[in-house]
Amino acid sequence: MNLKPQHLFKSLILMCISCWSVPTLAATTTQPLGVQPNCDFRILALSEQQKQQWKRIRMEHRQAYERAHSSRQKVNQIRRQRVVEILTSSSFNDNNARRYVQEIYDPAVDLAVLDLSVQYRLFHVLTPRQQVVWLSNCVR
Repeated sequence: MNLKPQHLFKSLILMCISCWSVPTLAATTTQPLGVQPNCDFRILALSEQQKQQWKRIRMEHRQAYERAHSSRQKVNQIRRQRVVEILTSSSFNDNNARRYVQEIYDPAVDLAVLDLSVQYRLFHVLTPRQQVVWLSNCVR
């Protein structure tokens, strides 16, 4: 195969980028800041009805999270191509770079908002007494 130098360079960069992982908030944060992810909810002494409501909310959250995660994986190839375009352009464009970085962090922000909305829903299933216990034990 006879590649022109610029195509060879882009191919090399694309191979390097495919091995490189840009850290995102979603990769480092599974719960919104402020809520302890390993809080022992047994201290709340949930009723059977509350347990069922929590189970349904968590199941809905898991499904939504899996859909969001799946769609994020689909855009990874496009993201890699965008990095190649930024790195191989004749001059650095701040606006293109900012758009690229924003596109990386937007899904992570969306997941954090999704997590916080679930915490909100779970919190509002609780009685006022249970809410006080949760706030004092499960929120940093």
